Amino acid sequence: MKQADRDWIAAAGLGVVLESQTLKGSVEAMGKGDPVLVLTTKGLYLVATQARGGGSHFALNKREIKLEKKMIGDVFVWQKVRLSIPTGRSARVQLMLARFNLGTRSGTAAPAKTPNRYLGSISAVADSWLRATLAPNETLLVWLETGTKITLTSPILGKCQAPYFFFVTDHRLGLVALSETGDMRHKDSAALSLSCEATRPYARLLLGGKRFQSTLANAGLFRELSDMTLLGRPEVYRSLALLNQSHGGKSKRAAALSFLQQAARLGDPLAGFLAWSAEADAGDVTVRDHWLQLLAQQQPCGTALAADLARWSPDLEQQLTLLEHMLESPAVTAEWSLSFHRALHEQAVKATKEPFRLAALDLALAAHLKRADAADEAKTLLEARLAALPMNQAAEVSAFDGAPVGRSFHLRLYELLLSLETPQTEPWRHCLDQLVALDPLHEMYLAMKAADPATDHRFERLLKLLRCGNLHRDTAAAEAVVTFLPLTEPQCQQQLQHPLVRQGGVLAKVQQALAKAETPDRGALRNFCERLNQERFPELRQAVRDAALVLGMGGVEVYVSRGDKSIGARGFEGSPPFLLLGGDHLDRNGDYYLSPAELRFVIAAEMAHIRFRHGRFRPADVWAGAWDKGRGGLDILLSVVPLLKGVSLLSGFAKAVSGAQAGALGKVLDALGIAETAVSKWQDMSRREPSNLSGNLSMENETLVTTQRVLQLTADRVGLLLCDDPLAALRGVFLVHSNLRETFRRLEDDGLQGLQHLGEVESAAFADALQRVPALLSFYLSPEYAALRAEVTEREALEARVIEAGPIAVPRLTRG
Repeated sequence: MKQADRDWIAAAGLGVVLESQTLKGSVEAMGKGDPVLVLTTKGLYLVATQARGGGSHFALNKREIKLEKKMIGDVFVWQKVRLSIPTGRSARVQLMLARFNLGTRSGTAAPAKTPNRYLGSISAVADSWLRATLAPNETLLVWLETGTKITLTSPILGKCQAPYFFFVTDHRLGLVALSETGDMRHKDSAALSLSCEATRPYARLLLGGKRFQSTLANAGLFRELSDMTLLGRPEVYRSLALLNQSHGGKSKRAAALSFLQQAARLGDPLAGFLAWSAEADAGDVTVRDHWLQLLAQQQPCGTALAADLARWSPDLEQQLTLLEHMLESPAVTAEWSLSFHRALHEQAVKATKEPFRLAALDLALAAHLKRADAADEAKTLLEARLAALPMNQAAEVSAFDGAPVGRSFHLRLYELLLSLETPQTEPWRHCLDQLVALDPLHEMYLAMKAADPATDHRFERLLKLLRCGNLHRDTAAAEAVVTFLPLTEPQCQQQLQHPLVRQGGVLAKVQQALAKAETPDRGALRNFCERLNQERFPELRQAVRDAALVLGMGGVEVYVSRGDKSIGARGFEGSPPFLLLGGDHLDRNGDYYLSPAELRFVIAAEMAHIRFRHGRFRPADVWAGAWDKGRGGLDILLSVVPLLKGVSLLSGFAKAVSGAQAGALGKVLDALGIAETAVSKWQDMSRREPSNLSGNLSMENETLVTTQRVLQLTADRVGLLLCDDPLAALRGVFLVHSNLRETFRRLEDDGLQGLQHLGEVESAAFADALQRVPALLSFYLSPEYAALRAEVTEREALEARVIEAGPIAVPRLTRG
């Protein structure tokens, strides 16, 4: 429209032109020119102007106009006059009619909006309705189209279908149905609440007695908004902040923070605290304490706050963050924060079934109870959790970096329980026994155990070794002469072996498959190795005799290997079985010399491999991908893999342990002074990929490595039983591996405390050593070891018969 025409319209008193659209046709009273539909600040008009100036107009009433929808070109009808709308201009005409219909006037400000996840696309008609309806200080927070339509009787369109839109502002929530020409029906109230029925794929909703349905695209958004009620502006802001943060991801964090800040400006202390914790520069504890103090004043107790929080279902992580700062802030009393913690704990326990997450939650509450002098309640909680917490021994052994996994939770639970028990009572002693078994290298627990008059010499002996500061051989110690007796078959199978490979153990079938491995060519051994005779190396002969006697074995051939194979020991099954020992271990002047006690440990361990048919498949072979027959004639893949189906050793165990205390819960544990270090160490170490290992293990290879490691732990138990010397056993673990010698030099100087540095060495052999050493020491301190040692060293007169088998005569004793 030309400016001259605009000026004439204004001069005629019709108002300022807002929009206009030329129509095709003629109005008899206006002459032959095309009339123009004009929306002004004063109303809707049909206008015809003349080239020489002047013109005519008619004011329109919505009861006198209609819009007819046609296949080709819509028609505008006024009274009996029919005017065609130019192609492509119908939407513009409809919007003019809608604005006229809704009474939207020029200068009406656009509605204030807070962009967020739930603010959908707003059409021009909807924008006009919002401009006409919302108060100047009212902010639109939610606008979502529904899949429900109603039939409206429009004076302009006649009967038409109009979709409902759901909206929320900081003052109200409601529904509005809008036609293309601004006909509408709406219902809103500050007292309405939205609820959602559990249906799929659409969300079926109820608002103020009105049922409606979502669209397919936004069903999830409506479900997230379910149960929303306008109880007050701060609560609405907090709810939307939570929803945007929980479901919107990083892209909506700015919206979440904006909502919290708006609530904080209204004086809401909870929103103020959450906004403080969400801001990038959070760290001013003065601000934090201000909001927490107001929060404590607003709520009579922490339980009331928890109930208030439950109304808008905040994220558990946010509540844990709140708890963390309560624990650290002087503005909150211990009684107030404990009542909140109890309520939060009850809610969190119901929300998870993961055992280590439950343990972390109980650990945090028990530590808080201890701080509040509620010892009995804390003890009850810890005892129940320990009774329910699983100890996945297979996963413990299969931690390939050697660090403990699940034990960390048992340790911390027992540590806290020990601090709550009265010293020297039976419950206190039980906790201490468990702690020593779980962590035999903990000096404080060993010292406490050694100081107990009811404790035998083993604890004092190991404590002395731990405090010694080195692992050098004790040259002054003389080996005691011991007469050994055999163990019974049940003792060997059900007490001596590691629990995982006992009858019914999870790895027993894999062990059976490993036992099928072929043995090296005995003829080659005879040609290239020295066979042990009766005169040479009496300590070696006696070690073989004693081990065979205890294990109930017959004759064993022994070969001493020289040259390239002069380090290490290996036992092989056969008829008769034979044992191969590196010659350097018998050289008193060599770096790999084994003292009589060390030799006894190594020989007994190898004899145990033969006795229990372990099948000599080493972890290093698996790491190197040794599936061919070139490594000791091992061709077991086809026989083992079928047995591995359904056997998952880790089964998410390590991930569950590390994830159980992730996020805000870990910070709560830290605030209570019980932060985890072992799991953190495990996480750090597990990220490293050893440079000399060929990639990650498959489940099958992982199971094989774990099985062989457990078999080695069984062999170690036998070796320690025969030598009864933890220092000799530890030295024996390292001295039979040439690739462990240099690091063992460090251990010889640093002592057992230096074991923590083994994790810095990227090698499968060191990972095995990290597992073997604490397992050995734990077995040494166990009642099981004491009972077995008493059995094999009993000095009763027993009838014995000597069986001559091979080059070494081994007596087999049978208990009457």
